[in-house]
Amino acid sequence: MGVFLDVLHLAVGILIVVMGLLAFINPGENSGLFPLIFFLAAILSMVSGVFELKVHTRTNKKKAVGMFHLALGIGLAAVGLLSAVSIWG
Repeated sequence: MGVFLDVLHLAVGILIVVMGLLAFINPGENSGLFPLIFFLAAILSMVSGVFELKVHTRTNKKKAVGMFHLALGIGLAAVGLLSAVSIWG
């Protein structure tokens, strides 16, 4: 499971960086990438949170980190949704 999480972080991180560069180089044409960046970051954060909660079932500190990642993912998804509505809607 750890290798899967590492590969996911690497792949999604590269996608976020590339889309972020494209969105900031030409924001007029690539403004639609902003919601996708937020959604990818939300997915990455939520997967990390679930992983922390599943692996560290007895450590309260790690559970708190997992809950923080889940809350951060929900917040990023909400920002992505607001961004999508304002840009695409």
